Amino acid sequence: MELEKKYAQALADLAKNKSSDEISVIFLNFISLLKKRGHYSLLPKILKSLENIKQKKDLNAVEFIVSSAKQEDKFKPKLVEFKKYFSGEEKVKTKIDETIVGGFIIKSKNIIIDGSYKKALMSLYNKFTS
Repeated sequence: MELEKKYAQALADLAKNKSSDEISVIFLNFISLLKKRGHYSLLPKILKSLENIKQKKDLNAVEFIVSSAKQEDKFKPKLVEFKKYFSGEEKVKTKIDETIVGGFIIKSKNIIIDGSYKKALMSLYNKFTS
């Protein structure tokens, strides 16, 4: 593994589950370390590697889509129920999408569970019009 990737991974591991104030302190100490070791010129490559690490984690995120904040609380048990189908400890991102009318959609990179009212209404409409 290249040095900048090792630095980026170490920085990502240190920042995991930390507050923004703690991350600021970690980053300032990290900059000092780079300067001491004469590796400060690697900083742009380290930041790019850090961004790649973040993007890979975002690919593993599970998206929980609901029509409103009230719907989120109502369908949270469904998310817990279906979480067993997802591999690993994915991060859950909640998204509000009023176009689904109601219900929920759970998306991961491999699975989509559509329990939205929009899908049910479209299915019903298609049955009556065909």
